[in-house]
Amino acid sequence: MSDMSNTLDGYGVSSTLEKPRAGQRTLTDTMLAYLNGASPWLRFVGILGFIYAGLTVLGGLLSLLFIPVMDELWNGMAGFGFFDDFWGLIGVWWGVFYIAMGVIIFIPSLFTYRFGEKIRGYSRTGADVDLELAFRNNKSLWKFYGILFILSIAITILVTVVGVLAMVALAFEGFL
Repeated sequence: MSDMSNTLDGYGVSSTLEKPRAGQRTLTDTMLAYLNGASPWLRFVGILGFIYAGLTVLGGLLSLLFIPVMDELWNGMAGFGFFDDFWGLIGVWWGVFYIAMGVIIFIPSLFTYRFGEKIRGYSRTGADVDLELAFRNNKSLWKFYGILFILSIAITILVTVVGVLAMVALAFEGFL
């Protein structure tokens, strides 16, 4: 018998991975108990994330809406244009920053909520598609966090280099 036709290796075990047969349970009862125990917490954390993201976006929108009010306040108190332009610009950037942070907070909250919801669906119906969708959302959650951390590291390095260069430039100009 040739090696090509022999599907068993020397130990009598198949050399290729076998896919579980349809209808065959792929999770143990302990695994299901842990997943079912995590499901309410995942949904809870997801809902809290939605609330937090909404409040963050609302704060950003309020910041943008109150720029004209702050402009009038500074006009009456200061009486000259530096404060108007400075605080107006700060208010716009602050508002945009908060809106962007709200969107960033919403995305992992959505993946977390969906993960918990699909686990709950799997525990109720036993449909493999729910389990697959649950783990797809889990994978997407950690992929998002990985990309976010890579961007954070890159921005930290960039800001550090720019800060050092600014300090060196200020030192050569005699400001320090």
